[in-house]
Amino acid sequence: MRAASTSAPKPVDPVRAHRHMRWLHHVSLFMVLGGVALIILGTATSLGPTSTLIGALLVVAGAVKVVVVRIWHSFFAEVLHPHPSSERSDHE
Repeated sequence: MRAASTSAPKPVDPVRAHRHMRWLHHVSLFMVLGGVALIILGTATSLGPTSTLIGALLVVAGAVKVVVVRIWHSFFAEVLHPHPSSERSDHE
């Protein structure tokens, strides 16, 4: 078992975090679009109800993921983009 590190934690790289958030948004968009495509193909052709169900699940999962990523991003927004007004002044 490894001992816990005593070094200071590394600062968050805002550029890397922003790329990660963008990647999560793209994956969510592809999930929703893929789900819509499966619903349309399942309804228009004889692929069966399984493809329609999978498409609906992808749409719902993509929408939930968009909401969770938005909440996650707003939660870490202070870490990624600190506001000078939120820092305490030493003159108080």
